[in-house]
Amino acid sequence: MKKPNNTKRSANFQKLNPQSTMAIVSLVGLLTGCNKSIAFTGEANAEANPLPTSTPTTLPSPTQALPTSTLPPTSTPWPTPTTWSTPTPLPTATPWPTPAALNPVRLALPTLEPLPVVPTPTLIAAGGLLPVNYAPPNEVDVFGNVTLRWAYSGQLAEDEFFDIKIKPFGSEASVFVDWSKTPEYELRPWSGWSPGLYTWQIGIVKGYKEGETKNFIADTGRDSAKFIIKWQDVGHGGGGNSGGGGASGGRSGGS
Repeated sequence: MKKPNNTKRSANFQKLNPQSTMAIVSLVGLLTGCNKSIAFTGEANAEANPLPTSTPTTLPSPTQALPTSTLPPTSTPWPTPTTWSTPTPLPTATPWPTPAALNPVRLALPTLEPLPVVPTPTLIAAGGLLPVNYAPPNEVDVFGNVTLRWAYSGQLAEDEFFDIKIKPFGSEASVFVDWSKTPEYELRPWSGWSPGLYTWQIGIVKGYKEGETKNFIADTGRDSAKFIIKWQDVGHGGGGNSGGGGASGGRSGGS
């Protein structure tokens, strides 16, 4: 099969000069009935309609460098949470010991001797007031020197004295006698004294004294009650406040 020679014709047409091209165009106009003559030459056409020169458009060079893209900051990882240590269990509370039942021990307190009460002297119609002895109390132990005390609400006459009479228990014979103007007397063991039970009694006598010598006149009969003492040895002295003495040396008369 024979190929068409269109390609060859096209090549020949392109080889025609501009004058030939214009003649062909005019002929085509006559044949198509165009009454307007097309009279232009190749030069005129070239001058009237110059072919644009295709000048390549140069793109402007970028005046500024594109900003360098900043990488986003790398996120800082969260710190690893610290693992809480296992709490140490609290020690088991030690229970308080059960308080022991109170069992107070009763202390044995020493028996206190009752305070002597000063009695009120009793009136005697015939003779007057009586002395009332109160210390030491009846039936107590005494040691060494003993202070005797008694009460008397009256007033002694100038020639009256308190008569201190000491007798062995169960006897009416005085072994010691002394006089006093005050309702108090310090009794001390005398020469020949021995420990034992004694009674002491206070009476009122009439008399007078010359120095240490006692001169008995009369016994008023106003005597106190007899108190018993258990007199124990702690040392020996001599007589009472005024020396004292036995029944024969302490006074004359009385009992």
